[in-house]
Amino acid sequence: MRPLKGDSGQTHFVGVTVSGPLAETVAACRRWMHERYGCKSGHQTPPHVTLIPPFALPEDVPVGDLETVLAEFAARASPFQARLRGFGAFAERTVFVRVEPNPAWDRWHDGLYSLARTGFPSLLKADKRPFTPHLTVSNRDIPPGAVPEALAHFQHFNLDLTVPVDHVALFERVGSRWEIRNGWYAE
Repeated sequence: MRPLKGDSGQTHFVGVTVSGPLAETVAACRRWMHERYGCKSGHQTPPHVTLIPPFALPEDVPVGDLETVLAEFAARASPFQARLRGFGAFAERTVFVRVEPNPAWDRWHDGLYSLARTGFPSLLKADKRPFTPHLTVSNRDIPPGAVPEALAHFQHFNLDLTVPVDHVALFERVGSRWEIRNGWYAE
């Protein structure tokens, strides 16, 4: 099984997209990170919370089979409200919008991961890190020492929003960009 061609071999991931004022805030933060520090990594991907991180879908696995699993998950999933408040960072590597802890996030992540691993046992690796929902502003190309200044700057947004979590989206690598291939709403 050979992965599809792409920069890293990773071809797909699954997440929950955001829109409206939250997406506008993320776009403004990304612009600031780019103007201030030259950051670009992740800025072309629509704002989202990742449920299944990027993986390589082998050429012999039809993407439609994966879409069937995602549609099945959405048909069973219970929508919920998520609160996003303030900003945080994973060391010097990632700046993100904080997603407040909520057991519903774990149910979505664990349920989706379980269903996908059942349908595609060799496709997804078990993640050794705990699931930490977050909405990435910038990652990987943040210069050393920039994170504290960025977090101080972003405090001025006074970000505190509640958004519906009612869908999953399948992202697909197209060239060097991640684009939404398809999406399904929870019923």
